[in-house]
Amino acid sequence: TVEVTEQLLKGRMTDDGKFPAAHYDFELKAGNEIEVASNGKINQDQLNNDIEIKLPSDLAIKSVKWNMLHVSAKESTGKKIVNSNAIQWNGDKFVKYNAETYVKPGNCHGKITWESHEQSPHTLTYRADHSEDKIDLDLAMEWEGKKADFSLKADAKSEPVHLKISSSVPEHGKLEIDISGKVNQESTEILITVVGNGKKMAFHAHYSKTISNPSLDISLELPQGKSRFYGKLETKGVGHFLVDSKVEWITHGGGTFDVNGEVNVKSYDDLFVKLFIDSPALNMNKVEFEAGRQLTKSSAKTIYFRGKANEKQLSGSFTLVPKEDNLYEGSGVLKIGDESYPLQFKLKFDVENKVQREVLVDIKAGSYSYYAHTLALTDEASGLYKVETVNKYCKGDKCHTEELKLSQHKTGPLEYETKFELQLSVSLFFLLEHPLILKGDLKRQGLEFDRIYEVEYGPDKVQYHEYVKTDRAGAELTLPKRTIAVEAIFDFHERSDNPSFKFEGNFWLDKKNAAADKTSVVLASDSKKQADALVSSSEGHFSTPGMKELSLKHDLTIN
Repeated sequence: TVEVTEQLLKGRMTDDGKFPAAHYDFELKAGNEIEVASNGKINQDQLNNDIEIKLPSDLAIKSVKWNMLHVSAKESTGKKIVNSNAIQWNGDKFVKYNAETYVKPGNCHGKITWESHEQSPHTLTYRADHSEDKIDLDLAMEWEGKKADFSLKADAKSEPVHLKISSSVPEHGKLEIDISGKVNQESTEILITVVGNGKKMAFHAHYSKTISNPSLDISLELPQGKSRFYGKLETKGVGHFLVDSKVEWITHGGGTFDVNGEVNVKSYDDLFVKLFIDSPALNMNKVEFEAGRQLTKSSAKTIYFRGKANEKQLSGSFTLVPKEDNLYEGSGVLKIGDESYPLQFKLKFDVENKVQREVLVDIKAGSYSYYAHTLALTDEASGLYKVETVNKYCKGDKCHTEELKLSQHKTGPLEYETKFELQLSVSLFFLLEHPLILKGDLKRQGLEFDRIYEVEYGPDKVQYHEYVKTDRAGAELTLPKRTIAVEAIFDFHERSDNPSFKFEGNFWLDKKNAAADKTSVVLASDSKKQADALVSSSEGHFSTPGMKELSLKHDLTIN
């Protein structure tokens, strides 16, 4: 028996876009052992269908029951979609699942529940909120009294940009990754905090670009302790600075190295350096050093210096003769206590040229030598700024180098690229087996950005990469033995009548060595009217490393 309305026979929807009413009953018998019965109805937003089959007793499957429900209902601000299926065979064997999705502009949430005669009920709940530059994703899985959850929150428009990832899995503990960063005309800052099973690791870097008070502050916090490098210059005038620097380390027994003082390198006539150094761990207790210009009648420049190191007095002087291109060369003597060392010097100070600034210091004292060279280039027309600094310490044929390379190309308020590389050996103070290298590559085009930060020590490297594109956002933390990564891919179309969306989220605990072992969720829904027909489709996929993929898919065309 079939009951339908005239509208359904003519292939038309109701005035409010709902299904015309219909109902059917169907029965079939073949002999005494085969029976098929089915009934269903359509009522506005809802479709129901029940099928029951009886088969011969000598077959492995003797009976089948299938109950199906589909709801696709418009609500005040969005749409509700429900898919429910229950299949039962041989009386006590069954598989059930129920999927509920609520979609509206900027939000999608719902839950998926499944169980079988072999598996206890499992429930996956999800919620995704999104805007042009912000996304929040929450997933939770519950089964047998246990719960695993995953959360991702990203905001590309906030100041600073923020990304937070957290997950909790039974028998694996809790992991939290909190990342924030900002880049503007005044400063660059990045903060990464990782907490896993009660242990914390934090990396912080802050670079102040202000012309009068530039500073660099880098710290790494591990369960064993904290290491830090800090340096600041306070500008008192052209070529005149107050210096404040601190190095703190936990290796080789730990210790600190502090330097502060005053430096004036505006010209040779104004040359003055006064520094105070203190590092008990390195047996450098309250070292004092002073150097400056000593006035003479000749064209040569005489520089004096004096100080005290571990109760030993040091003094000396050297004379510089002018050469070409602001270069001076000369020689002198260094006295430490009762011992004397010959000195050889090359100096160059050119800091008043706005396009190209250069400072060169080359000193040799017996088997020791120190070389420092800084070159800064500025092209205001193209928005390009570059600086390279090299410091090299040698004792005999053993040398250690500190190096900084920085370039910035700015073409608009939100369009720029910044690269930097910093190499620290600090072996003048304590022995490192390898130099510490810090790298960064920061790009931005409007609301899109791509940032890479690296910390390298010998064969070990830690890299953090974050990006926001028009259709995806993600972050990767590469550690020496694993890569933790998360990525969200999205495609939203906010049509006024029937919105559609597709969202894919992936989370890896070790993308480097086990890319296939990931927690993944894919949610998609689309519905649209074509003439007098409604075409609707939805699907969901969920998988974890310990569970095979669960896939739910529904396609419906009513004509």
